[in-house]
Order: sequence, then structure tokens, then C-alpha cells
Amino acid sequence: MGHIASTLSLIFALSLAAPAVAQDRDTRELGVETSIPFADNNGIRNWEAGEVGSNALYVQDNRRRWYRVELVGPCMSHHGSFQLVYQTGPMGSFDTRTRVASSDFPGQWCNVVSVKTSAPPPGHDDRRGDAEEGRSGEEKQ
Repeated sequence: MGHIASTLSLIFALSLAAPAVAQDRDTRELGVETSIPFADNNGIRNWEAGEVGSNALYVQDNRRRWYRVELVGPCMSHHGSFQLVYQTGPMGSFDTRTRVASSDFPGQWCNVVSVKTSAPPPGHDDRRGDAEEGRSGEEKQ
């Protein structure tokens, strides 16, 4: 009887925790400077180029949260498709110590100026960020 009660207690506790995790993703404050932890350990799920003429990328982590990443200068072309390559800083987070390049120009590294919490990129179909996995890649140090 005690085993059944403890199992039911565990199930009840987990059922309360699941909505809290989902709510965290939907209600986080946007535009806040941050970093993406564990980027060097498959922490990046997806990315999209920012608006044409901008120095921005939108990066999605494995928890399906989006970030707007500003790069130094016009480093990448927004034409065609390419794989995103990045090197994180010493802690493995995608932050202002990260360098980014495209597979089209692998020797042209761009420094990250800012990583901010963001809504999905403009024109992104699924507002929750549950789109099919897209272009992503990484290069570890």
C-alpha cells in the first residue's frame, strides 16, 4: 500500500511540474540579454537568418526557445542556404565570446555582440518554435 501511495505522489508531483515548465517557455521576458547554456553540447536546435540588411540571426535552443543574436558588422550573406558554424567561449555557452561563420565562407568569423531572448523570427509559422528541425551545426573548440 505504501508503494502505491508513493507512486501516486510522484505522479501527482510530476503532473504539477510539467505545466510549469511549459509556462516558463511561453511567459519569459523578451529582449533580455542572456546566453544559451550548453551550446557546445548540442544545445542549439535550429537557426534562421535575420531580416535582410540586418546583422542578426535567430537561434533556437533545445528547449525550443528563440534568441536574437546580433553580430559585428555585415558578416554573413542572407542569400541561399548555408550551415551555421560556431565556436563557443570557454564555458560552452553561446554568448558574446562566441564566434559564428557560415559554411559558404568558413574562414570569415563574426563576433557575437548580443544574445537576447526573443519571440520566433518574423514570418515563422509556429509561434511556439515547434517547427521541424532546420539548419544547424557547430564546431567545438
